[in-house]
Amino acid sequence: MHRCSDRKPHRERGDVLLEALVGVALTAVIGAGMAYVVSRILATQYEAKVENLAVEAVRQRLQIEGLGLCPDAAAAAPTLSLPGRTLTPDIQCTSASTATLTVALSAGSVSKVVSLPREIVVRVPATELQVATPAGGDGTALVVGTCQSAGTGCAGTP
Repeated sequence: MHRCSDRKPHRERGDVLLEALVGVALTAVIGAGMAYVVSRILATQYEAKVENLAVEAVRQRLQIEGLGLCPDAAAAAPTLSLPGRTLTPDIQCTSASTATLTVALSAGSVSKVVSLPREIVVRVPATELQVATPAGGDGTALVVGTCQSAGTGCAGTP
């Protein structure tokens, strides 16, 4: 009886060490996965912050300068200043067009030719924003504009 009881504890010692090693390995894998997820969340948050700052800068320039942003052969291309970088956006403006407005009244109808406002589209490529882009691509451009045409594409947009 003494021989049997001596053999079991020796065999179980190795099993406990193996179980502890598996537990430590699983904990390490879970920890590495959590660190990767946190790093991706922080990178995405940074990219969203940069894009938000760029949108605010473009909207401010559109509101203040309006048609003054339209490209002119004599003027230098406008730039946008963000903390730590200066962006050179692509600006496209449509030419002024007209539309005929007809109002029907009980005594007849009245037609008037109306000039439509010019549309300004400001496009900042993802490479200018210096945010992560998919492999082999140039990313999606940030587009802000004054498009007011219903049912049709704006200047510079698909």
